[in-house]
Formats: sequence, structure tokens, C-alpha cells
Amino acid sequence: MIPDKRDIILLRAAIANPGAHKREIYRELLESKKGADSTLSRAIDCLGACGYLRLEKNPGTIQVWPTEKAKRLIAKIDKQEAGQ
Repeated sequence: MIPDKRDIILLRAAIANPGAHKREIYRELLESKKGADSTLSRAIDCLGACGYLRLEKNPGTIQVWPTEKAKRLIAKIDKQEAGQ
């Protein structure tokens, strides 16, 4: 899976707030009307299934942790953007 722009925003939010609640990660996209609640929640689940995020499910909450794979991808994208 190649992450799209929305996925990159979600990964950046997860890196900025490790251990945050799942909804906190996509709150910015939700408030800017760039996706529905269920769609963004599924996007995070997909990123978790692909190894970019680790989801810890506790009673009543789901914490989101970025993996090294996500950190490397964001570092690569930042490096490419800085080179342009």
C-alpha cells in the first residue's frame, strides 16, 4: 500500500502525538470536512494493518502509536520536500 495525502496527514498526527486516542489523530481532518468519521477510522485501521501504526485496544479507548516504518516514510517525504 502506498499512503495517499490523507494517510500522510494521519501519520504525521500520530508521530506528533504518540499514544493519542484514535479520534484525536483524525480530529483535524474531521473538522476540516476532509472525511467522515467512519472513513477516517477505517483509514487508521488500514494503516495499522499495513504496519504503519500500532493500535492498542483498551476498554473504551484505542491508542495509536506510530511504528518505525511510519517514521522512516515521513522522514523520506520530508527529505524529498526539502530537496525540491
